[in-house]
Amino acid sequence: PLKALDEEVFEDMGQGPFDVVAVTDKPERAHALISSLKWPLRLRLLQPPPSGRPWRYRWFDTERYLLSYVTRLRKSGMGQRLVIYADAFDSAFLSCKRDLNKALEELRRPI
Repeated sequence: PLKALDEEVFEDMGQGPFDVVAVTDKPERAHALISSLKWPLRLRLLQPPPSGRPWRYRWFDTERYLLSYVTRLRKSGMGQRLVIYADAFDSAFLSCKRDLNKALEELRRPI
């Protein structure tokens, strides 16, 4: 079933060439990932609305929240947008400092 998402994630929909999303119950620990994207990109953290927090990440939350996000894009007429899922676990719990923007540039191909 689709999950309710924080409405903040839908602000400025369609901004940038594609969407980068992540699912984490510890957004304060995902600073490296959040700060590695350059404008107009921004990391959209898929999480429940404030009334549903705090919450604890469970199996299949990624799929549930990602499906909810893509469904909302389709209903908004943006079903053709590319959505890149970034695994926030590495940055939130394993202290990964990878610069996502740099990694995308190293592809040397337009996205």
